[in-house]
Amino acid sequence: MLNTSGKYNEASYEEVYPLLLCIHIPKTAGRTFRQALKEQYGEDRILTLDFQYLKKRKETLADYPVNQYPVVHGHLHYEQLLPYKMADTQWITWLRHPVDRVLSNYYFYCTNGYVTRKRQDPDLQLMSLEEYIHRPRKRNVMTRFMGELKPSECLFIGLQEHYPDDLRTLAQKLGWQLPEDHYRMRINVNTAKPNLRTSTPESLKNEIARLNTKDMALYEEAVMLRSKGYWQ
Repeated sequence: MLNTSGKYNEASYEEVYPLLLCIHIPKTAGRTFRQALKEQYGEDRILTLDFQYLKKRKETLADYPVNQYPVVHGHLHYEQLLPYKMADTQWITWLRHPVDRVLSNYYFYCTNGYVTRKRQDPDLQLMSLEEYIHRPRKRNVMTRFMGELKPSECLFIGLQEHYPDDLRTLAQKLGWQLPEDHYRMRINVNTAKPNLRTSTPESLKNEIARLNTKDMALYEEAVMLRSKGYWQ
C-alpha cells in the first residue's frame, strides 16, 4: 500500500485511492508541482485531467478510473473531485496573489489562447487587459476552483511566491524524497515575458484587486494560516 508519501506500507493489504486530490488553479505553479508529483509517485500513477478537455469531449470524471490512481491533479473544480474523496483522501492546492495571477493569465491568453483562436477566426480581435479583467469568467477564478473547500480543510496550500520553501515544507510533511532541482520554479520559464507587475499601471492593478475581492480574501486567509505554521 502507498501512504501519502508515496511509499509502500506493508501493514495494509488493500489501497483505497485516491490519496491526494490536487486542484490545479491556472497560473499558480501547477505544472511545476505536477513534475514533483511525478517524481515522487511515478508518471503512470498521476491522473491528470482538465475540465475544459472533459467538456469538449462531453465526458466527466466518471468516465475515468479515478480510483486506480493515488493522485489526481489538474484543472478540476472542487465539486468535480468531491465524489472521489475517500475517508483518508487529502486536498492540496497552490494559490497566488490574485493580481499577479490575473496578469499572468492575461499574458497566457495573448500568447496562446488568442493565437489559437485567431487561426480559426482571422477577424478575431485581441482583448485589451481592461476588457479581459471585466469578463465575469476571468474574475475570482481561485475561489471558483476551490468552491466550498476551506483552506483549513486542506492538507496543504502552497503559495507560488514561496514555491521553493513551501514545496520543502510539504515534502517534509509527507516524507517525500525529491531531487534538489525540483525545489524551484522550472516550468514555463520565458525570458521574453515582460514583468507584468511593474509594467501594469497602478490603477489597473487596483481594479483587478477590486474585481477579485473573493480571491483576495482567500489568498489573505492562506497567507495568514501559512504565517502561523498551519501546514507544517
